[in-house]
Amino acid sequence: MKKILLVTAIFLFTFSANVFSQPPSNLIVSNITQTSVDLGWVDNGCPNFVTLQYRELGSSSWILESTTATSPYALISLTGGTDYEWRAKCTGQAWSGITIEQFSTLLSGCTDSLACNYDALATSDDGSCNFPDGCTDTMACNYDSLAICDDGSCLDILGCIDISAFNYSSFANCDDGSCIYPTFGCTNINACNYDSTANINDGSCSLPNGCTDSLAINYDILATCDDGSCVFPILGCTDILACNFNPSANSDDGSCVLPDGCTLPLADNYDPAALCNDGSCTFSTLAISNAIISQPIRCYGDFLTDSMQVDISQTTPATTYKCLVGSYAGNIATPNPGVSFFLSYLSSQQTNAT
Repeated sequence: MKKILLVTAIFLFTFSANVFSQPPSNLIVSNITQTSVDLGWVDNGCPNFVTLQYRELGSSSWILESTTATSPYALISLTGGTDYEWRAKCTGQAWSGITIEQFSTLLSGCTDSLACNYDALATSDDGSCNFPDGCTDTMACNYDSLAICDDGSCLDILGCIDISAFNYSSFANCDDGSCIYPTFGCTNINACNYDSTANINDGSCSLPNGCTDSLAINYDILATCDDGSCVFPILGCTDILACNFNPSANSDDGSCVLPDGCTLPLADNYDPAALCNDGSCTFSTLAISNAIISQPIRCYGDFLTDSMQVDISQTTPATTYKCLVGSYAGNIATPNPGVSFFLSYLSSQQTNAT
């Protein structure tokens, strides 16, 4: 009976100590990492009998971590960058009125704002920061395939950056191979020494200024650029008074035959040595001025008259002769029976003057 009373007394003492003692106080956190934290408190009379609970901030359910926790207590297996709340009580106490504390696990990442991979949400630097180390733009002239963090040095304004080039651009910072360098020469397309590769005229242009062909009759020894005016020799007689005048000739070859006497054999003053008639011929005997057909016929038997007659007019002495040179034969048996034809002949007798 005494033993039963003793055990009961011990139980009641322990129960009353836990129930009526003060809950843990001065709750603190330390050594916060991405996945763990150390929790601490003041026992206040309930050593070795502390119950711990925690949960993510905003959750409605508490997680029982331990009923026999001692301070400090390492809470592990947490999620990085997460807000938590926790509480502690003496085992056997109610949770009402118990203080709740908060902590946040660290979020690992780059915390240096100068780095390309800076993470504004990170609370713990993990050494992963990448700092500017070159140009990472593949289209830039100074692209660096080894660079991982662009440093703003990329050159991407295309153009000619050589100040000595004809088309130098002060705005360009990336040479695109378009530089054109000064080429001096004649840029006048009409000049004989035009240089299609020149882009700056050096004043050397030689413009057309005469005939430069020494074989031409108008060759100009002072001309330096042919103007297409060259005239080449055409030999012949250029004297318009000569009997053998050649209107196409531009170079006299000394062959001109000038009037030198009467060249008509029937003239009284005929000169057998003369080569070019000078119009001096005189006639003291008969001279014929013209001869005409006074009675014409038509072809294929359609005759105006039955004969053809030539009238010859003589000037010295003045008279006219008529000469019958053909007649209409009619429809005879020979040489073509049934065919009308014209019979032509010449008379060997002189007709009488009328």
